[in-house]
Amino acid sequence: MKKVVYFCFLLLLLASCSRPAWHKTADGVYVYCIANDKYPLKWSGNVVGCLADGDGDLISYKNNGEVKTFLPLSTKCGVASEWEYIPYKNYKYLGELDDNEPNGFGVMIHHDTISVGEFKDSRLYTGYCEKYVCKDNHALPLFKGTYKKGKVHGIVKYYENGVIQFDGSVQKGIRKGLGKEYSDGILVYEGNYEKNLKHGYGKAFKNGLLWYEGIWKKGKRDGQGKLYNENGIIVYDGKWDDDLYDGKGKLYENGMCIEGKWDEGKLVKSISTSPFDEVVHATKIWLNIDSTNVDVIEKKNMPQLPASQMEFVTQLQSDLDATLREELSARIEKRFGFWHLLRMWIQPWATSDVKRARNAQDYFCKNLEAKDIQQFINAKIDYYNRNVPSDEKLNYIKLHPIPDGTIVDTNVALKVFDREALETTDTLVGILIDILVCVVIATIIGFILGFIFWYAIEFIITLCGIIDTALAIIAFSIGIYISIFKTSALCMELEQQILDMLVNNYMQYIDSQDIIAQMLGLL
Repeated sequence: MKKVVYFCFLLLLLASCSRPAWHKTADGVYVYCIANDKYPLKWSGNVVGCLADGDGDLISYKNNGEVKTFLPLSTKCGVASEWEYIPYKNYKYLGELDDNEPNGFGVMIHHDTISVGEFKDSRLYTGYCEKYVCKDNHALPLFKGTYKKGKVHGIVKYYENGVIQFDGSVQKGIRKGLGKEYSDGILVYEGNYEKNLKHGYGKAFKNGLLWYEGIWKKGKRDGQGKLYNENGIIVYDGKWDDDLYDGKGKLYENGMCIEGKWDEGKLVKSISTSPFDEVVHATKIWLNIDSTNVDVIEKKNMPQLPASQMEFVTQLQSDLDATLREELSARIEKRFGFWHLLRMWIQPWATSDVKRARNAQDYFCKNLEAKDIQQFINAKIDYYNRNVPSDEKLNYIKLHPIPDGTIVDTNVALKVFDREALETTDTLVGILIDILVCVVIATIIGFILGFIFWYAIEFIITLCGIIDTALAIIAFSIGIYISIFKTSALCMELEQQILDMLVNNYMQYIDSQDIIAQMLGLL
């Protein structure tokens, strides 16, 4: 009897081992055949997309790198010659099935499109998937990324004619989060998305050069932002609304810097005017200016920089921006948190606005003083110098202390005050309204009970007092809950504006220190 059982088990084992299935090699190629994928596999042959195609060898390796098996195969669209795709309705499919429908891992061919991944109800459903389109005997990528419950969800890549179009975060089929957009393979946007539109901080490019960096809202420039021309020279630095200059800003044109206030793209109030040449010294290459711009270079006696130095300066600006945003975001979140609620209530009554602004600067600038930024930049320079020839090395820089009111200027201070007032007002109003509502409810309950049980008036009064106290405690708790978990759009918008303004002020301070000239030894 035991021999029969062993024999049946052996037959089942052999049958399971002899079934064809899709196998994925270590280099991401899929092959449909009979193979033992206990060991790493490798396909040595032609491929179409991610599918083996043509004659080749399927090789398995032991853990020590030795060849375990060597299987010559002739394949077409990933399938060994002994098998072929099965026609279904208007497509062909080979893979796992359930009720004669694609369900599980498989490959589907629909007209000239190849889909590879986990299927359910005849469509890509979950996990990592790839799509290709066949043109002129070539398989061009259409999509690489993950699905969740039948919708694109996760970090993905979209292609058109085999050229990358989008690389970033998608949620339930909609672009949301960080991503990069391309046109004919050239980067045109890098930043945040919301509902398929540019929204939040992002950078736009034209012909591979930085064109705009700043805040976007529903696909349009809206908030603090900088505009550059085709040579990388700054054109405008200030507020935007609906893709137009709107608010306080600086316009650079005809050799002049005009600081003023704009309304729907038109200058309505001029504050000051200064020669553009003074600004060039701070913004030239730091703001991604093309080193072939002879006019700018001659004005400041700037040599034409090697590619390594240009790349370093550009990357340094990006690293500084990212580091500042990360540090300041955490501080802003903590500054307006629950544990600072008492301070935000008392401070407006006990402290002058000037002192509050100075306290805010001390708070936001802690560990982000001039010496900290100088150390950060010099560490980057040190690493760069160790990896370039001696004639391309850069000098270390020195930053002067940050003057009071530079980072938290009047505009930032007003935004901080607005955010604190919003926090305290919302919480206080919420508590008062809740208490009022609860007192009214307690009074009604007491009146009804007193009317019905008039003969036990003392007990009713005591009971109403207990109810009133309990409801008051509940009201206070609700108010505190609103304070802790409130995520109103206005609060978030104010915090984003504060962050953008702080980062912008830091970058302007760094620009004013002539660090490019210091690195090049011109000062």
